[in-house]
Parts: sequence; C-alpha cells; structure tokens
Amino acid sequence: MTLIYGSIAPHSPALLPHIIEKAEGKLDITIAALKQLQVKIAECKPDTLIIIAPHDESAHSESSYRFHIPHTYRATFEQFGDLASKSEYQPDAILADRLKDKLVQEGMAVTYSSDEKLDYSVGIPLEYLAGGLGCKILVVHPASKNLLALFDDGKQFQKIFQESEKRIVVLASGDLAHCLSHDAPLPFNPTGVELEKQIVKWIKGKREKKILELSDEKITEIGACGLPSFALFWGIITPMHHQTKFYSYESPFGVGHIIMDYSIE
Repeated sequence: MTLIYGSIAPHSPALLPHIIEKAEGKLDITIAALKQLQVKIAECKPDTLIIIAPHDESAHSESSYRFHIPHTYRATFEQFGDLASKSEYQPDAILADRLKDKLVQEGMAVTYSSDEKLDYSVGIPLEYLAGGLGCKILVVHPASKNLLALFDDGKQFQKIFQESEKRIVVLASGDLAHCLSHDAPLPFNPTGVELEKQIVKWIKGKREKKILELSDEKITEIGACGLPSFALFWGIITPMHHQTKFYSYESPFGVGHIIMDYSIE
C-alpha cells in the first residue's frame, strides 16, 4: 500500500473543549466537520498518519524540513488553560529515517527534533482525528521556502510514499487568515477579507496553483499560517488521481478555518 488519503484541517486553540463551551456555537460547523473527518480517517485504517504543521519553535535551520521524532509524542494544552487534555502518540521512526535518507539524496536538508511536547498546531488536530486509531504518527514541519518551492518538494515526498508498504494518511494542519474581524488576532484587514474569499474559492475549486502565486509578504500580512503546510500537502496529493470533498469553512473570532478531504482513487 501507499498514500491512501489526505485532508487539510484547522488547529485553532478555540477548538479546545473548555474554550468551545464559551464560544456560543460559533464553532459548531467546524466541529461537526472534524467529527466526520475522524470517521473517514478511521475507515482508512492507516498504519501511519503524517501531520504537516507550520509551527516549530525548536527549529534551528529555516532551510530544512524538520521531523519531530521523540520516543513518545505528548500533547498537552496548559498554555491555553486546559489542564485536562493529555494524549500520547508513538512516532514512526522507521518511515522518518527512510524519508530523510531519500530527501537528502534529492538535495533537501532535513533535521530531527527529539522534543516530546507537541506544538498545539499538531496536538489539536490529533485530539480530534487520531483518537483510537492506534497508528503511528510522523510530524513534519515545512522548510521556510515560498509556496511554489514547497509544492515542488511535495512531489518528492509523494514519490517516496509511493514506495512504502504502509497505509499512509497525510494531514495538513493550518488556519487561514487571522485578520477577518475586529476581534481577530491581527488588525482587521478588509483587503485580507477579500483575499480570504478568493483563497477559499480556489481551494474548493482545486485551483491550488493560484494560491502558490501569492507572495510571502501577502501571506504574512493576512496571517495565513496554514498555507505552507497546505502547499507541501498539495505537492504530495495532486500528482495522484484524487477526488476532493469540501466539508466546511467558517471564520469565528476573525480566523479562517477550512476542512477539505482528498480521497485517493
């Protein structure tokens, strides 16, 4: 087997249980979609779930891909006032080593992190989507490259996954613009609102290459932290025959959350 399924999903701390209780239903659509996505991933019965996540506070080299490979992954959310949610996952070190060796042969830089603590951009999607799977996890942080370069690199990832005997699911973690209302993390940006509408339209219409043309400055301006993860993911998925399904989009608290699945044919 090889790559069998992929999806993109949000990682907002607003999805944590104790915050949801105060959200007054603003996240109902996203939460319902995540539950559907969890069922779909479980039906795939993956051996390994690879999660591509944009945040990596431990990164030392901006030009390298970073694989997070401790003895055990530990997800906790005390920084957001959630003292109850605690989960552990087992890494797929064998696949990580194989992937690293092949990528280095293709001229890419890859480094490892042994930190057990997962960033929330990994931990929150896993709380919703990996519970009860029993599969191994591989956390990948994208290199600091433009979107087109990440997309091109994704094609090399895909070739390596094609050679694997494992059933692999790839999840890209990320939120879109952070400037969509006056209570957003970034200052309200009317231009960003219009660009967000266009980005969502492009994603739903499988016109990802239009997004790859966006400049780094524009991405930073609107705070679309998920686009590097999505770009690498699209490079992995789009060479394969696949069907997409749009699950949801909403922007509570001025941050865009989108969920799509990519079923490999």
